[in-house]
Amino acid sequence: MWEWFRRLWPARSVPLQGAPVRRRLKSYLACTGYRYSYYYEGYRRCHRKGLQGVEYVFSIYFRHNELVPVPVFLPDDVVISWERDHSRELNATERYALVKMSLFHAFDHEEPAQLRKGIAINREQAEQLLEILGID
Repeated sequence: MWEWFRRLWPARSVPLQGAPVRRRLKSYLACTGYRYSYYYEGYRRCHRKGLQGVEYVFSIYFRHNELVPVPVFLPDDVVISWERDHSRELNATERYALVKMSLFHAFDHEEPAQLRKGIAINREQAEQLLEILGID
């Protein structure tokens, strides 16, 4: 019923938290040979497609020096499921490591244009990437 109202006045996005004092430009050479340069901008709690979670935002340079924000969404249910299966909590550092590995996985397997839509982490991907990181 209120959908038309939301389109007229979209919700303001929540400000980012945890941004570094000085942004550091980092780079990643994807297995495709494409070199990505990016900044970490911070994170925020959000809703996406009916799911609660945390969105980590990276600004990524694409062709022609175009800086584009790319969100990586870590749903709460993915974290809760992993924590239940492993009988322990994922700390903030481990969650960030999972997000960054998901970003690198997308760099390796997605076309640059696809990244503009953002990245959502699912349970299977979380399990695989945390295992690669040696987080158990």
